[in-house]
Amino acid sequence: MKKQAEDQMRVIKQVRLTNRVKKSPALSNNALELKKKRQNSLQRAKDQMNYLENVYNQQKAIIEFNVANRPLLVEQQT
Repeated sequence: MKKQAEDQMRVIKQVRLTNRVKKSPALSNNALELKKKRQNSLQRAKDQMNYLENVYNQQKAIIEFNVANRPLLVEQQT
């Protein structure tokens, strides 16, 4: 009797363990999700870089315009 009860408990524990392992997040394959996140991250980085480049070019154009319209040093003294 005692041996049968131990065997039943062992089987129950084994079933619980196999079910727990199947549901474990460590065993699920999340490669596609990680790939999508990486692609989104790269796209955001590209968009951010394009935006910053445009802002830089606008500021550079404003500075060039101001320098071109500034009177020369000789004109300032007269």
